[in-house]
Amino acid sequence: MNKHRFIFAVIALVFAFANSFAQFTNVAVSTNADDQSEPATASSPLNPSLLIGAWNDFRSDYFSQAGYAFSTNGGTSWSEGIVPAPTGRPTYIYGFDPSAVFDRYGNAFYCYIASDDIRLGATYVARSTNQGTTWDVIKQVSAGALDQDKPYIAVDNTGGTRDGRIYVSWTDFSSGSAIKFAYSTDHGVSFSTPITLGSQAPDPGPFARFKPSSSNNPGSPTSVFVQGSIPAVGPNGELYVVWMDVNFGYNAATYKIRKSTDGGTTFGSAITVAQFSWIRTALGKLDILNFPSLSVDPISGYVYASFMDQVSQTNPDLRVKWVRSTNGGSTWSSPTTIAGLGSGWQFFPWVTVDQTGRISVAFMHSGDLSLVDSYVIESYDRGVTFGSALRVSGTSSDPENGAWTHHYLGVTSTVGYTRPIWTDYRNGNADIYTARVNRPPTSNAATATAGNGQRKLARESNGTYHQVFETNQEIWYARKTTTDTEWNNYQRLNSGTVSGNSSPSIAERGGKVYVA
Repeated sequence: MNKHRFIFAVIALVFAFANSFAQFTNVAVSTNADDQSEPATASSPLNPSLLIGAWNDFRSDYFSQAGYAFSTNGGTSWSEGIVPAPTGRPTYIYGFDPSAVFDRYGNAFYCYIASDDIRLGATYVARSTNQGTTWDVIKQVSAGALDQDKPYIAVDNTGGTRDGRIYVSWTDFSSGSAIKFAYSTDHGVSFSTPITLGSQAPDPGPFARFKPSSSNNPGSPTSVFVQGSIPAVGPNGELYVVWMDVNFGYNAATYKIRKSTDGGTTFGSAITVAQFSWIRTALGKLDILNFPSLSVDPISGYVYASFMDQVSQTNPDLRVKWVRSTNGGSTWSSPTTIAGLGSGWQFFPWVTVDQTGRISVAFMHSGDLSLVDSYVIESYDRGVTFGSALRVSGTSSDPENGAWTHHYLGVTSTVGYTRPIWTDYRNGNADIYTARVNRPPTSNAATATAGNGQRKLARESNGTYHQVFETNQEIWYARKTTTDTEWNNYQRLNSGTVSGNSSPSIAERGGKVYVA
């Protein structure tokens, strides 16, 4: 090979390598100079451009507060704030362990732990009807005890008999450890008396138990515990709650799940989802442990869970694992690895499913146990296979820059895009970032222009295209201009019930678009 051909080959190789790591546009969700951690996110079923982000916010320097931000333009820009202290509690109250959700009545709900000091506190749910301008209801969900931890929230948006019901689960450490659960039938104004879904005997206490280790071998603690519960709702209003039941030793811990078909009033018996090895370890200032993630396909009702585990008993590298149930949680597939990016660690997986059944799993990856990146991996066949992992963080970051950051990240999706949210260290401290992963819907025929159940197109004289289509008995719209490289502005057009809509058509005249 002559010199010029060699240089050309090197340039081509470098170009191909660079393109293999092409990045999605990153947006800073929180812009203050202090640290943030444990982000969660949700999108509105009424307007997919309306998003909420939630995180632990250390802008006070001394303690965490309940930080949040709203976006009304699909995540291009955000307005952030702090959830106010509950009535009768001091203004310096701690707020941590957040999660968030929208119902289809325009309400946003923020679930978190609140405490007057650095100890664990009580579980609260706050409600906003105006994108965080005010929080009109801040309700304590747990019954009196101040030894609560790791709550999570879900809502029934199915349009069925329990539509709008809010579900919250959390861990109670007041006596041993127990997974607690309560629900609200009046949009967060009041909650049911908490019940216990699973428990373990007294243990050394949450702070001794949760002290991070510098290795993947946490030693031989003397007891077991339950923690990390997540509720999720299926297409017929069925409710699932998953949690980890920790014992020590290789493959000795389990994820448990219970199902309710009456809105959380009663539950079936606990079923084992998967076995795993308890991990509590530190990567720089990342505190890593095996919280599960859970989501339900809105079409098939299949139940999906993702978690992290060691490669093997002799290989402590961490991998993102995947299991699913096709029979309502009764039985589960064997765990498979869905994100194999070579040596190193993949951790903090979080799963979501959009209205077409497309599965998205967000996670973090570190190949050299120093720098970290965020990724998304997706499945279009209900979790049978997954595509290549997509790197979404634009810059690798060093977790040594920032406060201790730990336990989980977040992701939400709707027709047309996936929105992961993660803690990032590129600015020398722990910040919250997001990226818009634009993915085409997979329902119906991708290139069709006529026929019921297929995509319909209309074109303006200036070259702008408009399309409508039906997916999961809902009518959706998207737009593409002559300068756009992707379809944008996805909107659900039907309101009210989420089923029984079909056969859309579209026309354009004089710059106006008409859909029937």
